[in-house]
Amino acid sequence: MKKVFTAQAIQTAIEKSLPDFQKIAGNGAVRTQDSVRRQFQRDESHFIAPPPSVVLEPTSTEQVSQLLQICNDRQIPVVPFGTGTGLEGGSMSTLAGVCMSTQQIGGEPTLREQDFVCSVKPSTTRLALNEAIKSSGLFFPVDPGADASVCGMVATSASGTNAIRYGTMKENVVNLEVVLADGTILDTKGKGRCPRKSSAGFNFTELFVGSEGTLGIITQATVRAPPPSVVLEPTSTEQVSQLLRICNDRQIPVVPFGTGTGLEGGSMSTLAGVCMSTQQIAGEPTLREQDFVCSVKPSTTRLTLNEAIKTSGLFFPVDPGADASVCGMAATSASGTNAIRYGTMKENVVLLKMVESLKKDKHAFRGCFLHET
Repeated sequence: MKKVFTAQAIQTAIEKSLPDFQKIAGNGAVRTQDSVRRQFQRDESHFIAPPPSVVLEPTSTEQVSQLLQICNDRQIPVVPFGTGTGLEGGSMSTLAGVCMSTQQIGGEPTLREQDFVCSVKPSTTRLALNEAIKSSGLFFPVDPGADASVCGMVATSASGTNAIRYGTMKENVVNLEVVLADGTILDTKGKGRCPRKSSAGFNFTELFVGSEGTLGIITQATVRAPPPSVVLEPTSTEQVSQLLRICNDRQIPVVPFGTGTGLEGGSMSTLAGVCMSTQQIAGEPTLREQDFVCSVKPSTTRLTLNEAIKTSGLFFPVDPGADASVCGMAATSASGTNAIRYGTMKENVVLLKMVESLKKDKHAFRGCFLHET
């Protein structure tokens, strides 16, 4: 068959194919309205492209296969579209043609707790996945920031703030169901399987990770759902002291965690181990007006502190922007908009009460700030 490349030839081929598209996916799934096509014109990138000629919204893998087979036979370009949160322009129809939206391919995530994996359809976003499996104690670790679809994250090889510890999508994808350009349905590791080894034959899974829709449309992804780190939530200084002694004796790395508003990554458990949350160590701020100082526990944030002492006419001046815990601000030496006049945390901390880890070797741990004046 003669190949179609010109815009006019593509448009003509699409117009002739509309009845076939409607026969497969239904009239409501073939969208040619200008308002709809403009919604699929771009993603979150700065690139500009023309709208697609038609938007197809299949509801199953089989429909995707049949639609792609028609487009392949008639040389019609196809661009898959997920949630549109990408920054690379990979979901933009630069040659017009067909936009294949996968957001109507739904289904509940299928969790296999014993294997620490979960299979999801293209309509499932990362937040929806974590909400669905949170009762199991497992979670999906890749966080690119946006609430992207998991299958779209596979296509773009997304990463994010947890990449150092849990890896990018490349390390978190176990199996993929992909529809190739000619309509062939391929399970990269075998249907319903989740092997960890990749030495048996071609490693098709990693081939499709980051392919940006150029090799096929991902209609199901089986991804890792590991258990999170052990999180300890002591309620007193004494409990923190006892827990740190145990971790120190057994060489378990410990990272303190406050409100999680830091920008430096200092509260991330890059070596797994124990996360020591200090937010349960509570107590009312103790104000000494004659000394112009106030003692607070780790659960107290800067806004809570100022609310507690506002009747005295005094205030806590350091403002980093976020409503961080005061102890956490001491740990990060926070500053902010008032630093020129009032100084940073360095100039505003009078006394710290700490539980320090015993530094025996290279596995020495960070100390936990517990009491600040």
